[in-house]
Amino acid sequence: MWQGLLSERFRLSVHRSSREMPVYQLVVAKGGLKIKQFVEEHLPATSSGSSQPPADGAPRGQIDKEEFPVLPPGRVPATIIINGRVSWRMPGATMAQFAAGLVRQVAQPVVDATGLAGKYDFFLSWVIEGAAGRGTNPTGSQEPRTTQPNSLEFSGGLSIFGALQRQLGLKLEEKKAPVDVLVVDHVDRIPTEN
Repeated sequence: MWQGLLSERFRLSVHRSSREMPVYQLVVAKGGLKIKQFVEEHLPATSSGSSQPPADGAPRGQIDKEEFPVLPPGRVPATIIINGRVSWRMPGATMAQFAAGLVRQVAQPVVDATGLAGKYDFFLSWVIEGAAGRGTNPTGSQEPRTTQPNSLEFSGGLSIFGALQRQLGLKLEEKKAPVDVLVVDHVDRIPTEN
């Protein structure tokens, strides 16, 4: 429906293409994998009929001894960022799903090249460079980048690259690979009238 509307009102025309672009390949690090495969648990249902913990039992704004946010209990995906310190949980995910989740964290396409099948429980904690201790939105940081994109550590703590290697036994390697992209062929700036 949206495609039809955009095509009709803005004369939008697009096509898919493949372009050679910088990507990260997710691979197993030298020391080997440090995560365990996901084991399906059959949790008893709560009185509400859900197998997830009640929302009022979830910690809000709590931090652990290393000053990372404490995630609420349960086996659902969760991300909390407090003062540039990130705790991220992705339970029961495949390596391809985890790689897709990393795209939002590293702002570049990530391709699963581990060759590992099955599902895993992923838990990761890292510090966003330039945001630790500032109490501001880390994505709005005006501070210049001081490390290379794949640095393991910087003055604020472990980067996401370092956390991947030390906590999960995974690594992101910079490569060039074909990536599917959506190319806009034409679009009018002013829509047609109703």
